Parts: sequence; structure tokens; C-alpha cells
Amino acid sequence: MRGGARPGPWLLGLALALLGPAGCGGDEGGPVVDAAATVVDAAAGGDGGASAGDGGGGDGALGADAALVGCGCATFTAPASVGRVMGAGAELSGIAASRKHRGLLYVHNDDPISGDTNLYVIDERAAVVGTITLTGAQANNLEDLAVGPCGGGAPGSCVFVGNIGDNAGNASEHQIHRFTEPDVVIGPTTLTPITLRYDYPGGAHPDAESLVVDPAGEIYVLTKVAGRSEVFHVPASAPLPPLTRVTALRVGELALPAGQVATGADLAPCGARLLLRTYGGLHEWRAATPGWPALLAAPRGTLPVATEAQGEAVGWTGSGGYATISEGASPHLNLSACQ
Repeated sequence: MRGGARPGPWLLGLALALLGPAGCGGDEGGPVVDAAATVVDAAAGGDGGASAGDGGGGDGALGADAALVGCGCATFTAPASVGRVMGAGAELSGIAASRKHRGLLYVHNDDPISGDTNLYVIDERAAVVGTITLTGAQANNLEDLAVGPCGGGAPGSCVFVGNIGDNAGNASEHQIHRFTEPDVVIGPTTLTPITLRYDYPGGAHPDAESLVVDPAGEIYVLTKVAGRSEVFHVPASAPLPPLTRVTALRVGELALPAGQVATGADLAPCGARLLLRTYGGLHEWRAATPGWPALLAAPRGTLPVATEAQGEAVGWTGSGGYATISEGASPHLNLSACQ
């Protein structure tokens, strides 16, 4: 489905959502694995053989001693499909866990033709239980979303949706749509977000598909460049007058295996662990302290990831694991939990 919301999927998923998500740990996610470069077959939902993932050098050890309390699992179960997401479009490009509604996740489409401004609320069994329609929001190249503090001292948690893609390098401006998480997300919801507008230094037009938010509500965009990803800070957490455009500030650069590009990312709530997705792999940076200086200095590790047709989305789950999803019709929702 593109361009509009159908009530059927969320009504069918409502009963499942009320049952609550599966807990962390146990045997739900398949055999326990360490942070090795393992790829499993999503369709089979179990071990699909090992692969080199993205390949390349620079991987660092991801030992349990690097994990912070309340900052994600130390080690993870092998990722496994928990079901297919039905009725939420065929180009799911971003995923993020709700901070307000435990066990629920937001996903969105990257479909410039239909201009789909819906966010779809799914549970951890892949059932669509709600839709959030954003009015007045431009959606010509939605690439990622994040959930975090609203910033600027505002209470509560916000959802940030990045209209940040620029494949042709000619976007007139880049936008991030922000709204406070609603009290109710089961069923249909319509709201008008605040739109934050930004440009890159020197009039540059990098392509980007990754958006993260730090513990202070500050926004960061990670670019899509072969073998690396530049990190830009969008200083827009404080309230801004309508139509104000800010200039993003370059923070640094993350090295990736040769030829690989960043297609999605998520920063842990503690700010000290970063997940970054490529089409064929999943990488993590674990720092001893929160913040970009420590993350940029940390070694890059590789995590297990399910085989997906066009993997563009990754997000931490509320229980410390992570979720991935692919573009394509009725994609699998793949979850990895704490061991």
C-alpha cells in the first residue's frame, strides 16, 4: 500500500499488540552468537551459514566489558524473522523503537512517487497496529527515522523523520520532521510535525540515509559515501522560527569496509553505542563514554545480520537488542535479542 492508510492491518494486529512483546533472553532468537560477522537466512528464520559480511579490515573486539548498563545487550542471539510486515508499503527504509510504548516500533516508506507521509506502528511480531499520518510534511526522499528526547529542554520523547536523501545531489533543502510521541498510537492518528530545515557547509549536497538523535535531543545525519560516512550535526533541537534554515556542522568521519555505504543507523539511548547498516552488513561502535569524540575514536565491530534483499533500516529495541528490515513487498522483521 502506498500513499494512504488502511484500517485493516492495525485492527488485525491490535490483539497481538495488547499481548505484549517477547522478553529479552531465553531461546527466542535462535542460537546464541557473539559479535561475529555472521549472516543468517531471514526466510528460514534460523542459521543460514556464515559469511564475511561487508568484509574489509578495521574490525575491533566487541567484548561484554564495553557495554554500559542500560545501553544494549553485551552479546546477542542470532537474528531471526518474527514475521512479515503486511500492508505498510514496499519501500520500508527506517525503523525505530518507541520510547513511550514498549514493544512497539515505527517504520516508514521511502517512496517519492506516492509521497507517502505515513509512519506505520508495528509490534515485535511484525503486525501493523497503527498509522500516523503527517500533514504538511514533505516526503520526496524520506530515508530514516529516530526516536529520542525532544531537545531544547522540552519534556517527553519525540520522533524524528529525515527527508534527507539526495541521490541526484540537487536537493533545494534538507528537512527533518519532528513530533512528540502521541499518548495513543494504536489505530489511525493524524498530526502536524515541526519541520527543521538545514543545509550543508559550502553548499555541498551529499546523499544521506542515516539519522540519529543523542541523549540531549541533538540531531546527527550520516552520509552515504563508499567506504566511509561523514557525520554532520544539525543544531536544531531548540525551538526555531518557521522556515529557518541552519547549517549542519561536520563532526567527523566513520570508516567502513571498501565499497560499502551507510543505509541506516541508530544511536543507543545512552549515547555510547552506534549501529550502522550497510546493504550487506551491520556494524557497531562501542565507546566507554557517551558522545561523538569517544564514538569516532572507538573501533568498528561487526554484528550478525539477517540476509535481506535491500537492507536499509536498523534500530535498537526497547529490550536492548536490535531490529532490521528491508525494502521490498511484505518484508521480514528480523530481531536479535540479549543472549
